[in-house]
Amino acid sequence: MINNEYSLKKVLKGVLIYSSGNVLVSASGFFLIPVYTRILNPLEYGIVGYLQVIYQLFVVILGFGFFGAQTRYYYEHKDNEELVGSFFYTINIVIIGFFLIILLPLLFFGYFYGWTIGSEKIPFHPYLSVTFLAVLLSVLNNNAISFLRMKHNFLSASMISLFTFLLTSLFTIFLIVFFKLGALGRIAGNAIGLLIIFLPCYFFLYATNFNPCFSKDSLKYAIRFGFPVVLYSLMGIVHNFIDRLMLEHYLPISELGIYSLGISVATVLQMFVTAFNQAFQPSYYELMESGGESREIHIVKTFKFWLIMLTIATCIGIVIGGPFLTVFAGVQFKDVSSIFPYLLLSVYAGSFYYFFSSSIFFYKKTHWLPFITGSSAIINIVMNLLLIPMYGINGAAIATIVSHIWMSAISYVMGNRLFKINWPLRFILCLIAFVLITFYITINIKNY
Repeated sequence: MINNEYSLKKVLKGVLIYSSGNVLVSASGFFLIPVYTRILNPLEYGIVGYLQVIYQLFVVILGFGFFGAQTRYYYEHKDNEELVGSFFYTINIVIIGFFLIILLPLLFFGYFYGWTIGSEKIPFHPYLSVTFLAVLLSVLNNNAISFLRMKHNFLSASMISLFTFLLTSLFTIFLIVFFKLGALGRIAGNAIGLLIIFLPCYFFLYATNFNPCFSKDSLKYAIRFGFPVVLYSLMGIVHNFIDRLMLEHYLPISELGIYSLGISVATVLQMFVTAFNQAFQPSYYELMESGGESREIHIVKTFKFWLIMLTIATCIGIVIGGPFLTVFAGVQFKDVSSIFPYLLLSVYAGSFYYFFSSSIFFYKKTHWLPFITGSSAIINIVMNLLLIPMYGINGAAIATIVSHIWMSAISYVMGNRLFKINWPLRFILCLIAFVLITFYITINIKNY
């Protein structure tokens, strides 16, 4: 029987608390864009965008999907605090050990041999050195925030996200405005902010739950769960960031700066999608564990509400986003207004994946995930190769839209093989049509 406390109202309360913090962070970050775009030129913004790809890549590698494994492990063994504490301790020791054994020596080699990256010959040190430090801090903080979410402590998770944003923004502005560090200031400000929030968050809210006993069984569990997830995530990185790498190859890095800015703004919508998913997942696991017959009703009801809110937000962004950014971002970045509607559409197209794939995680069929993201990444690469030489940054955005449609569609098919849900297809198609009509009218008015 389903827990009587489960309801859409209960879920949305957690979602609202958690997502509001993340959306506030994104919205606040949005209003800092005029500061960045008037101090950083497109070339420097392009360097930041390029380093963000590397940052995301190593966050996935170092994290190895362990934060997801700890959520699943917790709900299987939450009545055994010692066992759970040992699991937490084990995965964190492994992460820190990997950093010390693999990434730290890489930093020394990069420094002493003067390595560079990218076509602009970006120095390995200090750019990559600072980025790798931020990677370690981010992975450990993700584990701590994941712990708070699994305990339904959404308010604390939101406050940590908010304070992280405030600190990283404060130091970033300080370094790029007063010290004129340009792209390095953007990267270093992020690392300093993460370091400050890491100390109380990790050691006082999370590490106090550790049981300092290394467990081989816990590690085996984490690797079994995490290995398919990390493959899936790496392919997801390829899928989500290959356009930026290819733009850096085919076009001046200043064009990558324009594209990266558009993605940064579109992240406001992506943050809503991600925040909703992260807040809903603990309730979804509890609901599925209950085994009740009305599980499908609760899931579909929540999905409909989510999709209505997502559709409204996407349409508003498509209509007003471009003209607003023309003024907001400054003269150097005026071209971002033409690419922005495409980027919002790509976020919308990929958002369905989060709901449709939930059963894959619940039933531990994570070995299916690399196929989903891998096939989507292949489509994205092929489309980018065809479209970027002809259409530039618009071609990259179109390629992302197509690959996101495929990812959502294939996750729908595979997720329903595990847990059959009669998704409201007519309802979905009507809302998609509404978004497409809004997009078509907006683009044609602009061109006219």
